[in-house]
Amino acid sequence: MAGKFLKCVKKMNSEESLTSIPPNAEIQKKFLSSQQFYTVCLELPNFKSRYLMLPNRFMGVKAKEQNIILKVADRSWTVKFITYVRKSNGMFSAGWGTFIKENSLRVGDVCTFEKKRRGELKVHISRKGQ
Repeated sequence: MAGKFLKCVKKMNSEESLTSIPPNAEIQKKFLSSQQFYTVCLELPNFKSRYLMLPNRFMGVKAKEQNIILKVADRSWTVKFITYVRKSNGMFSAGWGTFIKENSLRVGDVCTFEKKRRGELKVHISRKGQ
């Protein structure tokens, strides 16, 4: 995807694996995992509207709404993931605003969501400019 650093969400098509390619070479070198992961560069709407879109295929959520645990180091947050049946994406809603605030996330930061257990994601944060 061409454009600014802020437009670095990796979109998946049906032929791609669920392991997303990080948006730049430095992050790719730093992050290796045998687990499925998805990388997102945070944009202004993720803060103003307090939501984050993620592919339903990656999340694997079957219910319309499900609580997901996000883990960073030894802390955890519960966020609601809402699935849209006729769309390829769902979104984090309730709890996402608290997560971004308590992790001091900013526009341009990159979050890599790594699947752990069902309903649990480990979040790796790369700060913009680091």
